[in-house]
Amino acid sequence: MKKRLIVAFVALACAAISDARAQSVADWQKKAAAKYPELTAEGSTLHQAFMALYEAAKEQNSEILSKPNWPMLLADTAALRPKVIVDERKLFKTAAIVQPEDRKAFDNLYFGDSEELTQYKLAHSAKLAGKKTENSDGGYQVFYSLNVGARSYAVQTAFDEGKLCEVSFVQTFGDTDRHQEWHNRKWGVSFGDLSEYNSTIRESWQVLRDIAITRFGQPTKSSGYPNPLNIENFRVIFSDIWEVEKRRVTLGMVQAIDDVGPILSVSDAEVIKKLNGIEDAKRKEAVKAAAGGF
Repeated sequence: MKKRLIVAFVALACAAISDARAQSVADWQKKAAAKYPELTAEGSTLHQAFMALYEAAKEQNSEILSKPNWPMLLADTAALRPKVIVDERKLFKTAAIVQPEDRKAFDNLYFGDSEELTQYKLAHSAKLAGKKTENSDGGYQVFYSLNVGARSYAVQTAFDEGKLCEVSFVQTFGDTDRHQEWHNRKWGVSFGDLSEYNSTIRESWQVLRDIAITRFGQPTKSSGYPNPLNIENFRVIFSDIWEVEKRRVTLGMVQAIDDVGPILSVSDAEVIKKLNGIEDAKRKEAVKAAAGGF
């Protein structure tokens, strides 16, 4: 089918400006089409990217549309990464869909979001900061954090069948020496004053608790601040549990290999219940096998 010049975006711009100004915009449109022939093919990736940028500029009342050369400016930008722009626009529209409050994980994250959409939302969240880390093989990873005052909590996401089912905020302190003292205390070897270290952990735990209470109300169950000395490696001691409609919120203390810190998790209650059931079944099978099948 013969390629056609795109006139829709010109008409939209011309409606609010004078004939002289419209002619100037039209001239720039022709220059953009000459520079990027693919721009004239409706449905092409470049055309879609151009229109995505135009739609975004309209929504944001961007000053760029007040310039007569805006067709060329948008075309140049679209040509730099057309597929990325098209994909991001689709994700943006998906992210804008209003979802039920009881499926909200955190701010604009919702249980059931795809991994791709979740990463997009994390990267564009005003409250979550992303830090890009380069790998030796040329790849990279992006770690997100929730910043509250001077504290920063790492964001962890879990997926079941490719869909978001849990969001956790955890802070550890990287104080290996202090952690070793905790370890020694567990085995009856006491030395050093750990009160300041414990106070720092407790304050961080209290920050997460305040956030949870503000968002979800008073906890359904609460046992108070847990004793870090009782935490086992890679296990969580819960201090508070919220049962909120289709969500299960937990706050507690977790120990990594060389550190200890508070962790707040917001989970899809139905998925977590299913996954826990699978784990219980596996344990029962393991016990049965160890007992010779009886």
